[in-house]
Amino acid sequence: MKKVLFTLSLLMPMVASAYDVVVDEIAFNLIPKGNVAEVAPSGWYHGDINIPSSFDYDGVIYNVTGIGKEAFRNCKELNHVTLPNTIITIGYEAFAYCSTIESINIPSSVKTIEGGAFENCYPKKIYIDNLSDWCNISFGYHTSNPIQTWGQLIVNGEELTDLVIPDDITEIKDYAFYWFNALKSITFHDHVKSIGNYAFNCCEGLNSLALPNSITSIGYNAFANCHNLVSVQLSENLDKVSNFMFAYCENLESVIIPNSVLRIGESAFRGCSGLKSISFGNNIQSIYSMAFWGCSSLTELTLPHELTTISDYSFQQCSELKKVTLGKNLQSIYNYAFANCPKLECVYNYAETVPTISAESFMDSYIEYAKLYVPATLLSEYKSTEIWKNFGYIYSITDGSEKCAKPTILYSNGKIIFNCETEGAECVATISDTDIKTHYGNEISLTATYTVSVYATAPSYENSDIVTATLCWLDAEPRTEGMTNDVAAVRGNAILIQSSNGTLNIQGAADGASIGIYTTSGMMVGSAKSAGTSTSIATGLKNGEIAIVKIGDKSVKVVIK
Repeated sequence: MKKVLFTLSLLMPMVASAYDVVVDEIAFNLIPKGNVAEVAPSGWYHGDINIPSSFDYDGVIYNVTGIGKEAFRNCKELNHVTLPNTIITIGYEAFAYCSTIESINIPSSVKTIEGGAFENCYPKKIYIDNLSDWCNISFGYHTSNPIQTWGQLIVNGEELTDLVIPDDITEIKDYAFYWFNALKSITFHDHVKSIGNYAFNCCEGLNSLALPNSITSIGYNAFANCHNLVSVQLSENLDKVSNFMFAYCENLESVIIPNSVLRIGESAFRGCSGLKSISFGNNIQSIYSMAFWGCSSLTELTLPHELTTISDYSFQQCSELKKVTLGKNLQSIYNYAFANCPKLECVYNYAETVPTISAESFMDSYIEYAKLYVPATLLSEYKSTEIWKNFGYIYSITDGSEKCAKPTILYSNGKIIFNCETEGAECVATISDTDIKTHYGNEISLTATYTVSVYATAPSYENSDIVTATLCWLDAEPRTEGMTNDVAAVRGNAILIQSSNGTLNIQGAADGASIGIYTTSGMMVGSAKSAGTSTSIATGLKNGEIAIVKIGDKSVKVVIK
């Protein structure tokens, strides 16, 4: 039991109000009603400090239960601090600006660490006896936690890097592991129900995260600035994605938002520049300001039908975004929601009424070159509504029961040209050449023939039937005079041959040229004289049979389609 060395109120009356008594060069303020004391500020703290658990003053035993406001503030010669297991509260800025502290212990008795208690104070080692007791501490602010930045958390003599939440913990409190850089992994049991604000903010060693379905609430900034976090599995009972929850997790690659989530908070994924894919739950109703601002790796978004509001700046600076699908119940798109998305190519808008939109919603996203697909019943309204009408192309969305029109194939001036009558359709072609392979032997016979297959595809349409054609060259002999770099020029007449239901269409044959169609046994099944740009010849051949098309004295084999 400590004895009081002197009473400052007797020796130094000019500063008596700063503290009541001094024990072993440690100043205290007394709270007589409870027979308790708290460490008070003084000007002489340095070196190693060992706080007593109690002391005797004037015949009364006082238990030391607190480190008072600014008790050690700006003591820049402290090395090690030992706190007794009677301390309940560490006060406001108690160790602020103590830049030389090497270590401190936080006893299990501590329940509250007030705001700024360790501001600009970064002890290298923090000793605790019980992880559950640490999880139950109420931290007033992020600068209340001594492990911030460089701290090693030593639990019963062993450094903690892989955190297993104790079984008796149901709530991770605010700032509990703020800026705990040594943390590499977290294992949650299925009794944890909530995670507080900033609980794991700035944990730069954290690589992956799996949250159990018992968790229903996660506070704002809970996992923000976890710069090396790559993968996240969210609880399927989470009610919302809170403000800044994963902001600036630059290496986060993909996120699946569960169906339980109703809203995505402000800046929830702001600055997640590595985020490549998001799968949204079906029940999201609102996306708040800057939720996905600066997610520059996103290329495609499909937003759920229950979504009614996309707030300011929600997807601004998504610089790789090409395709956006909007749901049926969307009502409002606010300022700059899709601004600065310069690669935006198309928006599929299924909204059942034309959503309100601001002049800045698609600013600098060059929508004058983009396509907008809307319900057929609203097509004329979109074409006359401000901002929406600025899209370069506005098409109707069908119900998907209609098939794209068959594309046509033309050859002209060295180019194969495809065309489809379905509005907004895109042609997908495959071209093969039997000459392109490895040949063995001393002589190669070239066919100079391409097989072309193409179909058309369009949003909400069934893909068209496949159309095929054969492209060949009826050439003269190679012209070797004037050869350059040992390459001979070949003059050829390009012929494009298509078949449909036994009828062959030949494009490119010279006017008046004799065209004959033969079976592989040599029987002629059709003939004509070329006239104009194309000639059609009915043959009666069935799909899959081979026809030999003879034009003048040149011939080519074609499979009937």
